[in-house]
Amino acid sequence: MPELEAAVTSDPIQIMFGGPPAHMSPLERILRESSVGRDIHLTWTKYFSRNLSLLDVMNRSCSKGAALRWWAERCGVLPSEIMAIGDNYNDREMLEFSGHPVLMGNCTPGLGEDHWHVTESNDQDGVAAAFKAHVLR
Repeated sequence: MPELEAAVTSDPIQIMFGGPPAHMSPLERILRESSVGRDIHLTWTKYFSRNLSLLDVMNRSCSKGAALRWWAERCGVLPSEIMAIGDNYNDREMLEFSGHPVLMGNCTPGLGEDHWHVTESNDQDGVAAAFKAHVLR
């Protein structure tokens, strides 16, 4: 998009930038230092094996973690009763909020914490394996 500002004619839900990590990396600093930097939430999805990074630009209060927190409060569910499954950096806040964070076996390196569970990969039905191990026990 040659002129992003001209193309955005209303308040967008999300703007996504994608490309090789080397080209995308400087964009985070540029956006954080811009006039809208304090009003936006930035999250990365990085596929190193594919040489692809996606930078999501959203409203400051918008994230998977914020959505899960809102849902939990609305339903009266405690974080300790929630299992979240993720595989990339854009899942981190959601995983941190949940009482039972589970990483996919093929997750992005460096995503998780030592105490987080790891399930099988996407190709090995990791979500089903996580449900079997942590919900249906």
